[in-house]
Formats: sequence, C-alpha cells, structure tokens
Amino acid sequence: MPYGLDGDLFQNGGYCKNILGNLPVHGRDILELGENEMKLRRYQMAKDFALQSRGNTTNGQTKIFDGSFTVRQSCMDAVDDIYCHHYFKRCYVSSEPQKICRETCEELFFKLCDREYKMVLKFNLMAIIRRYPFSWDIINCTTLPFRNESSNCYYPDRIRGQYKRSAN
Repeated sequence: MPYGLDGDLFQNGGYCKNILGNLPVHGRDILELGENEMKLRRYQMAKDFALQSRGNTTNGQTKIFDGSFTVRQSCMDAVDDIYCHHYFKRCYVSSEPQKICRETCEELFFKLCDREYKMVLKFNLMAIIRRYPFSWDIINCTTLPFRNESSNCYYPDRIRGQYKRSAN
C-alpha cells in the first residue's frame, strides 16, 4: 500500500512522509503498519522532549538534564531515515521487501548514535526492572543482510559521510 494515504492510520500523512513520500511499502496487514507507525510516534514524543531539554532556561526554570544527555541532531536525522526504512520496507514488484543493510544498522548504533544507543540500552534495562509499559525497539543488526549479499538492501547515501557527526 502507498505509505501515508490511509488517513486513519497515518495522521498528517504519517511520521515518515518526508522520507518515504507516498511510495509503496510492505506490511503483512494494517495492524502491523499501525504498530510501526505508533512506534515512530512514541519516538517523536521522546525526540520532542530531547529537543526541549536543549534550550536555555528563562524565568528561573531549571534544566532537567545537563549537556551530557543531549541527543545529537545528526543521530536523530539518521534514526528517522533508517527506522522509517526498517518499519516501512519499500515494496518493489520484482523483488522482496527491501530490508536495511547490516552496515547501515551498525553505522547507526556504533558510530552515528553510539552515545544515544548506550542511553537506550540503559532505559530498556530499567523498563524491564521497573515494568514500564514500553521499551525502545532496537534493530537486531545481526539478522540483516550485508551489502555484498544483497543488492536490494537499503544503504543510504547519507551513511557514506553526509550525516555530520556533531561534537555535542
């Protein structure tokens, strides 16, 4: 089905509308697509919180976190791109749905978002201990094809150096 066209499922065109447009995506059923959209909406709430925690304080308000907790914009951009392609696999007539490449996944977690990845791992551990109602979905990179094994896997041009690592 084309991404974002079902108004009930994809509010305001869907979380990934700027990345996927209305390209056809694969899903077993509408429930799977809805779950994946909800995962990204939950991520949007966390992203909004992270962006708000960056700002300067005024009127005597106290910042919740110091600068060491700040999520880098380059990481958020990469997560948006890669998770949109992971949850909403492109659908081609001549081949299976497009998975992301293992190199894409490893670059995300171990280079572009290495610090943030460690924070998410800690959060997920606390979610188990404290029985939170959700945890963050972390892609299992070991289950994905290498680029040399599959010409159909997703490896964005931006991974090749256009996502700028922030010193923050």
